[in-house]
Amino acid sequence: MSVYIILAAILLVAVGGALIQAVNALFVQERCYYHHHYQRDLFVVDIVVILMYLILIGVIAMVYILFGYDPLILYFAVGMLVVLTIALFARYLSAHRDTIDPKGLALFLVWFGVVLYLTLFSRLGTKQATQYLITPFEGLMQALAQRSLQPVEHDFLNLLLFVPFGYFFPKINPHCLSRFGFALLGGIVTSTIIEGSQRVTHLGMCDIDDIIANSLGAIVGYGIYCLMRQIRRNWKLE
Repeated sequence: MSVYIILAAILLVAVGGALIQAVNALFVQERCYYHHHYQRDLFVVDIVVILMYLILIGVIAMVYILFGYDPLILYFAVGMLVVLTIALFARYLSAHRDTIDPKGLALFLVWFGVVLYLTLFSRLGTKQATQYLITPFEGLMQALAQRSLQPVEHDFLNLLLFVPFGYFFPKINPHCLSRFGFALLGGIVTSTIIEGSQRVTHLGMCDIDDIIANSLGAIVGYGIYCLMRQIRRNWKLE
C-alpha cells in the first residue's frame, strides 16, 4: 500500500506541474505583455491553480472513500482533466495556428494513424465482451508480489507505443508546444480517448494502467525530443 501511495503522489504532482505549465502558457498568451508586475501576476495565477488543484484532489478523495473506494471515481477525475485540457489546447493552439510546422504535424498524424490501427481498426470484426480494469498500478503490484516482470510486459509495450507521441507532439508547433506540461497532458488526453473508444466499441480492454503507461511513454519521448534539440543547438544545426 505504501508503494501505491508513493506512485499515486508522484503521478498527482506530475499532473499538477503539467497543468500549471499549461495555464501559465495560456496566461502569457492572454496578457501578451511583460511589465514590472508580470512575475507577481504569474505567481498569483500559480497559487490559484495549485489551490484549486488541491481542493479538487481533496473532493475526489472524499468521494472515492464515500463510495467505498469505487475506482470509477478515478475515471471520472481523468475525464474532467481531459475536458479541461482539450479546452486549454484548443484556445492555445488557435492563437498560434500560423506557426504550425506542416512536417511535424504530418509526422504526428502518421504516428496517430498507426496507433489507431493497432488499437482499434485492426480489431474490427472481433468484438469482445466489455472489459475494463480500473485499479491503477495493478500490474506493477502483481509484478512486485510475484517478483516477475511478466505482469508489466503489457504496460512496457504501452509505454513504448507513446514514446513517439512525446517526440512528435512538440514538433507540431515548436514555438508553443515545447513544454513538459503539454507533452504529459497531451499524452493523458490521447490515451484516454483511445481507451474510451475501446470501451465504447468493445474493440479492446479499457485499462487505467494503459493510460498511465502511455503518459510515461509521452514523458520519455519528450525527454528524447529535448535531448535531440539540445544536441542540434550545440552542433549549431538549428
